[in-house]
Amino acid sequence: MLIIWPFLVIVAVLLWLSSESMSVLVGVRSFSEGESLWSKGQKEAVFHLMRYAETRSEADYQKYRDAILVPRGDRKARIELERPDPDYAIVWRGLVEGRTHPDDIPHVIKLYRRFRNVSFMAEVVAVWEEADQMVDDLIRSADQLHERASSPNATEQTLRPILHQILDIDARLTPLEDRFAQRLGDAARSTQLLLLIANLAIATTLIPVGIFLSYRMVRRRDEAERALKLSEERFNLAVTGSNDGLWDRNLDTGGVYYSPRFKQLLGFTEPEMEDTQEALTSRLHPEDRPAHEQAVDGHLKRGVPFDIEMRLQTKAGEYRWFHFRGQSVRSTAGRAMRMAGAMTDRRPSPTA
Repeated sequence: MLIIWPFLVIVAVLLWLSSESMSVLVGVRSFSEGESLWSKGQKEAVFHLMRYAETRSEADYQKYRDAILVPRGDRKARIELERPDPDYAIVWRGLVEGRTHPDDIPHVIKLYRRFRNVSFMAEVVAVWEEADQMVDDLIRSADQLHERASSPNATEQTLRPILHQILDIDARLTPLEDRFAQRLGDAARSTQLLLLIANLAIATTLIPVGIFLSYRMVRRRDEAERALKLSEERFNLAVTGSNDGLWDRNLDTGGVYYSPRFKQLLGFTEPEMEDTQEALTSRLHPEDRPAHEQAVDGHLKRGVPFDIEMRLQTKAGEYRWFHFRGQSVRSTAGRAMRMAGAMTDRRPSPTA
């Protein structure tokens, strides 16, 4: 963990940044779609007002009211989002009235709150506020139109001034909507560029970090190998010239080595005894197996010296006492990598 934790941190940051980038881009897309729906709702509202002036049908006026709900809903959400501590239930209802997809609403809110004072977002909101003021003028003119059109004395001449007001508002809203769409496009491009730079900056840090961590890993591996080689050399020097049998057990791979002398002490030739842990444990006297397991476990886990006498069955079938001693080789992290030692025949020597 000391080696790989910087990688984990960087990967976590990249995942977070990717998630935030997706959220921002979804928010920008939702804003763009919202502008299109806003513009469509406003244009439909004007169209139905014109129809209402001709037909005097309440059904046409109701269609206007349905259409104007879109910009009014967005306005409600914007005003609430401007508050220091907004009521997000009101924001949610306003955006739903503005026909924003419910799945996109959290991204719209996040984009607005986080980037409200950034230059490109501030320009978008400024155009939005100006357009909302004109929509308020449109609503007042629509109310006047409805009031006059409902009068029995209403004529085309009496309605014409209000219709001119409505058409003038519509004409002034069109360039604002174009500006809004243009600013949103600028915002989208600016946001994508910022996110790209941020992702590249963080991703670039992986190169030196990767080189540094690779160097550390190689250095630790070399230190462990040197320590192992030195330990083996010291052990071989200690047993050179002795009558002991050597054994070496790799704790990582499970591989085992028994020297020719080790096998000879048990009455076997080199090919007759396999180099496996089972070849040893299967020849242990049943009464000595628990003691052997405890001795190995105590040495590997608690550092208790491995020094034990136990009986092994020879090729001839008899059990003889042997003295085992050994030492583990550990990595720089303290993990036991292998265990090696010697086996001595406990029978009295012929000259004793």
